[in-house]
Amino acid sequence: MHSALVILENGCRWPSWIDSQDSDSFELVTQRPGESSAQLARRIVERLTRGGPRPKTATFVCSAIGGRERNRARIVLLRGLLGSAVDAGSGHVVLVADGTQEQRRELARVAAALDREIQDAPGVSLRFRALSRSSANDLTRRRVA
Repeated sequence: MHSALVILENGCRWPSWIDSQDSDSFELVTQRPGESSAQLARRIVERLTRGGPRPKTATFVCSAIGGRERNRARIVLLRGLLGSAVDAGSGHVVLVADGTQEQRRELARVAAALDREIQDAPGVSLRFRALSRSSANDLTRRRVA
């Protein structure tokens, strides 16, 4: 059994902090080519509701693409992950955002709203992380300065 689940949307950037984890300790699930965000959410939620071992930690890495429909599907997926943790009595969900500042803000609002929904669930947490938006020019400037 994997102790963690990592879900990647098409086009997302790989968070470098995941590299520090043992790759045998997590299951990697990616969005299939041509699969919509809603289909990805449905696939993950159905998998979680079938029973069996539940991951202690689920990390959902979003792409930089936003939009109302995509964010609705993300909420469905996140609610499924959080519901699975509540049913198990404990668990941690990490939402990783990318994209423009506005897109990351929108996902932070989503995380805050969902966090309020689980505030009475002991042992269940939702964390929000935003990927760094450093560009090559920023890195050069930092090295030179």
